[in-house]
Amino acid sequence: MSEYTIKTDRDSLIISGPELGRKTREGKTAWNLLPAGGERFLLLSQDAENSMAGMKDCFAKMSIEVFGSFLIGLIQRNFTGAVSVDMGRGVKKILFEDGDFIFASSTLIDDRLGEVIYRAGMITLEQMVDSAVQVDRTRKFGQVLIQNHIFSSADLWEALKLQFLEIFRSLFFAKQVYVQVDEGLVGNVPKVIFEDTIKIIKESSSIGMVFRSFLSRVHEKTEVIVNRNDHDWVEPEEGTFESDFLQLVEESNHISDIVKKSKLRDINTYIALFNFFTKRKVTFSMDDQRVNFANNERVKKLKNLLDMYDLLLRDSRQAFKGANLVFPKEHLLQFVGKPNNMAFPFLYLGDDGEVAAESVINLFNHCSESDDQFELVRHQLKGLINFLLLVTTDLLPGDAGYDVKDRFLELTR
Repeated sequence: MSEYTIKTDRDSLIISGPELGRKTREGKTAWNLLPAGGERFLLLSQDAENSMAGMKDCFAKMSIEVFGSFLIGLIQRNFTGAVSVDMGRGVKKILFEDGDFIFASSTLIDDRLGEVIYRAGMITLEQMVDSAVQVDRTRKFGQVLIQNHIFSSADLWEALKLQFLEIFRSLFFAKQVYVQVDEGLVGNVPKVIFEDTIKIIKESSSIGMVFRSFLSRVHEKTEVIVNRNDHDWVEPEEGTFESDFLQLVEESNHISDIVKKSKLRDINTYIALFNFFTKRKVTFSMDDQRVNFANNERVKKLKNLLDMYDLLLRDSRQAFKGANLVFPKEHLLQFVGKPNNMAFPFLYLGDDGEVAAESVINLFNHCSESDDQFELVRHQLKGLINFLLLVTTDLLPGDAGYDVKDRFLELTR
C-alpha cells in the first residue's frame, strides 16, 4: 500500500504522496474533495466522480456483497428512511418503514411504470404511448390506465409491485454501488410490497450473481438465436415488447448489433436478453460453459443430485427403448415448466430430458451463496427425480419400471 503524508493546521490540510499529482487532459488536478458526512471528506478522482450521477453528500462505496448485508442490517434495526443507490447514470431509491420495504423510485426512464409493464407484456406499445400523453399534474400513469379500463385496481397493484422488484433487483446487477442513507420519515408514500424483505434481498442477490455470470460468458460477437423450435414456443402477441424485441434479435447477428439498435440503455438490453434467455425464448453461442465451483459445499451437494437424475434418466431411457416405447420426455418438460417458488426458471431441460448445460451453471450460481435458494433448488431437483421414478413405474409394462427404480435406489443409498 502506498504511503501518504498529511500535514494540517487550523486553516489548511496538505496531503502528499504518489498519484496525487495526476492531471486531467485539460491540465487540471484529477482529484476533487467531497463531503462524506459529519467531519469526514473524501478525496475522489475525477473518473470516479464522473461515474456518479449526482449523489455527493453522505455516501459510501461498497461491493454488492457488502450492500446486501448492509440492507439486512438496516432491516434488523427496523430502519425508517431512504437508501439511494447511484448506478452511474441515474439514482434509484428504496424507501423503508420500520424495517419493511415500502416503495422504490428511479431517475431512469427505463424504470418508469409504463416502461416496466410494457417490457413485462402487461400492456402494448400503443397502450403505453396513448396513456403517457394523457398524464398531467393531476393524473398519474396508473390512474390513466384505470380510467381507460386497461387496468383494474388489482392490476395496478401488481404493476407497482413489479416495478418495485424490477428496480430493486437491478441494484444487484452491478459489482459495486455508491450508497446514500437518509434516516427519517419518508412522507405519504403507498406501501406496494408486503413480502418478506430479507427473502427479497437474498433472492435478488442470487439473481444478480447469475446475471453477472451470464455477462462474463457473453461478448460483443456472441450470436443470439430466437428459440422458435423450442417445445413450448408460443408466438408473442404483435405490439408487445416480447414481439418487438425478438424481432430485433432476429434482424441482428450478434449482441453488439442488438445493443446498438435497442432503444433501452445498454445494461437494460442485456437484462432483457438475460430474461428471455431464462424463459428459453433465446439461446446464445457461448464458447465456454465451464465455471469453477469446486470449493463450494452447496454446489457439491447440488451436483450429487444432478448426477443422480442423470443416472436415473439414462437407465429409464434405456428401459423404454428395450420395451419399444417412446420415452415420455414431454411429461418431464411439462413438469419442469410448472410454476415454482423461484423468481426465474433457472431449471430447464434439453430436448432429451437432460438438465441443459447453461441451466446447470445458472443453478450453481443461484445457490452458491444462499442457503434459502439452495433449498428451493434442492427440493425442485428431488421433485424431478421422484416424478421421473413415478412416470417410469407407471408407463413401463410389467415390472420393468420397478426394476429401474430398484437399481436406482440400490446405487444411491
